[in-house]
Amino acid sequence: MSRAERGTGLSAGTTCRLPERLFVVACRAATVAIVAAFAVVAGVVVWLGASHLDAGFLGGTVSRHPERAGIWPALAGTLWTALICAVIALPIGVGAAVYLEEVEPRRGVWRRVQRFVRANIAGLAGVPSIVYGILGLTVFVRAWGLFGDPVGPAVRVFADTPFELHLPPGRGILSGGLTLALVALPLVIRSAQLALRAVPQSMRESAASLGASPLQVVARVTLPAALPELLGGSLVAVSRAVGEAAPVFVITGLVYVYQAPSNAVEPFTTLPLQVFDWANRSEPGYRELAAAACIVLLGIHVVLDTTATLVRRAFRRDWR
Repeated sequence: MSRAERGTGLSAGTTCRLPERLFVVACRAATVAIVAAFAVVAGVVVWLGASHLDAGFLGGTVSRHPERAGIWPALAGTLWTALICAVIALPIGVGAAVYLEEVEPRRGVWRRVQRFVRANIAGLAGVPSIVYGILGLTVFVRAWGLFGDPVGPAVRVFADTPFELHLPPGRGILSGGLTLALVALPLVIRSAQLALRAVPQSMRESAASLGASPLQVVARVTLPAALPELLGGSLVAVSRAVGEAAPVFVITGLVYVYQAPSNAVEPFTTLPLQVFDWANRSEPGYRELAAAACIVLLGIHVVLDTTATLVRRAFRRDWR
């Protein structure tokens, strides 16, 4: 050690660790800033809206009088669209991830297609959600105009039942749920891919050496091992889609619905749209209603994210 180093108490190792320590401090400061900002916003929302959370608010309908307004139509629309989104996006997303990660195409053209799709999945997750709304408006609401005007449907199936369908589907819950499934699908595929990649290759090789077919390896080894991370990531993707307002607004065009929908083709709204409508009203009382609706929406997100975390912890195994 040189005389200068002895005088200052620094060493070469300390000098090398200094950038690392500064980087850790910067990361911690950024984390604290984000958490503090969220805590401030959440605290203001709870302070404004907590007094409105009661059975009348949760079970009531919209009203021109703030003291009588409720969120049941928007809450029902949110739950229905979330259910349709999960039912559609999870099987398709998991199947696509299994094909991209576990299936090796034999022909050259299919290999190029697979590489092209794999390279663009991450990019699709960054597409603005309103683009998916325009796509859903064209494909689901109007069905490319193949079946006539969506306002006056040409074909009705299971009429006057909760399973009533129109062709084209029109601006109902089914179209909204399918559009949100498009929003969640890239995230589901990406999270499922990461879950499948986390499964050790030795497990696949061991199963194949015992005579298991590729399908048996996927069904009995890979998917069960990846299930915790797969389900957790999929629930987080659905949670993200539930909070989207732009694509639902493009689909339904409504923020003021007086009653909860009773079938898949009736007009609907969701909590993000209801919050948007109340927050933009100048009359006194609506800002507090918007804050209360935000608390309910945050509660839905907390439930989904907590479920994802519990699923990961309950089924996680150490495969090393």
